[in-house]
Amino acid sequence: MDDNEGLDYVSSVDPFKPEKNDPSVDAPDEKALVRLVRVVDGQIKLYHTISGMKRFDTSKFTAEEREAMCAQFVQLLSSLKQSMNNAIDGVREKQNG
Repeated sequence: MDDNEGLDYVSSVDPFKPEKNDPSVDAPDEKALVRLVRVVDGQIKLYHTISGMKRFDTSKFTAEEREAMCAQFVQLLSSLKQSMNNAIDGVREKQNG
């Protein structure tokens, strides 16, 4: 006796009907993600400048420390940007797939 028969199980999936390939729920967010990438790009550029270094308290941190903190911010922001670009690529693949 089949387990499904013993439980009076009836599948709700029609084996002859093709699966729907609905757009990703993330699709409407693609434009927002693209705009966010531009904001992050601006921040990355900022922390490559003297203005970025001035965001840290000059009385508490030396120039070398501020430069190191800027480098850390750039690294973190670059990682975030890569994650967002991956998400955008995933949305586009689902839309075109």
